[in-house]
Amino acid sequence: MNCRKLRREGEKLRRERLNRTLSLLAEEVPWLKECERRPDKSSILKLTVNYLKLNIGETPETCCKVVYLSLT
Repeated sequence: MNCRKLRREGEKLRRERLNRTLSLLAEEVPWLKECERRPDKSSILKLTVNYLKLNIGETPETCCKVVYLSLT
């Protein structure tokens, strides 16, 4: 029973962290700020990738460097 509770707590923390990170990401993308409804997780990721492609370029090297720098 104790192992099950620990696992549930770990999963809850993981989900909360993911949701917090996605919320922060959604705040940075202008297209997502303009949405009337809260976008789902996959929409946040898709629109963020498209936003980065338009503003940074589509080269993987450039995109990966920017994402890495923003995460540190």
